[in-house]
Formats: sequence, C-alpha cells, structure tokens
Amino acid sequence: MIKVILTEHVDHLGKAGELHAVKDGYARNFLFPGGLAVLATPAMERQVSKELDAREKRQQRAIEALQAEAAALAGKTIVIKAKVSDKGHMFGSVTAKQIQEALAEQIDLVIGLDALDLAAPLKEVGEHSVGVKLADDIRASIKVNIEADATPSKRSKKAAK
Repeated sequence: MIKVILTEHVDHLGKAGELHAVKDGYARNFLFPGGLAVLATPAMERQVSKELDAREKRQQRAIEALQAEAAALAGKTIVIKAKVSDKGHMFGSVTAKQIQEALAEQIDLVIGLDALDLAAPLKEVGEHSVGVKLADDIRASIKVNIEADATPSKRSKKAAK
C-alpha cells in the first residue's frame, strides 16, 4: 500500500486534495497515468492536513452563520396583499415566486424557489406557516400573512358611479 494525494475526484475513492492509502498497482496503473493522484511525501501530507483543517473550519463557520440566520428568521412574518372578493375569497393564489420576492423585499433574504417548502400555492386569506430550507439540514419557518388589498377594483369603481 502506498499513500497518494488525489488531484481530482475519483469515484469510490475520494475528492481532490484528500490523502488515501491505495494498492501499488492501482496507483501505478490507473491513478498516476491518468493524472488523478500524486505520490504523497511527508511534506505534502502535512500540507494536505493543514488544508483539510482549514476547509473544515470554513465549513463550520458557514454552518454556524446559517444556523444564526435560521434563528433570526424563525417567527418572522411577511405580508402579501392579494385581491379579495366582497365575500372574502381570493382571486388567484399566492405562489412561491411571490413569497420569494416578498422575502427579498421585506426581510432582505434572497433565496431560490426550491428553498421554500410550499406544497401548493396559498389560496386563503390569513396567516400561513412556510418552511425555508437554508441548507440540507438547516431549516426555518416563517409566517406569510395574506391580507386583502385595500385598493378598490375596477368593478367596484364602476358600481359606485
């Protein structure tokens, strides 16, 4: 067995920059000729170890920042105005795109549409709970308050005349 440092991702072995012990023939016949790995010297092993530690620290800081953002986001409420009939029924629905835009405008949170846990568009006036996925295992829940738009519709303007 010899120690190698991967220069590229190798399926079923590891990612670029990782240190692995592999069989001599595998390294000589596959990894080295393909430029997928280099022989690990003690100095290179120390360098790889330092880089992996630094990468882990960066990842940990990023996770902590996302957890803090999720905690700050939890319980926040955004308000979306919707057209409503005289009987209180919404015309149309509130979509994930509208929630995404409201988050960016009201809370300064820019996320992708796939980050919203919204099974179907919201079709009722009132308060709804919507999940926001900031990372694979970091989630928050926000409240979406759908209110009736106070501007009179064209029909009610004509009826008033």
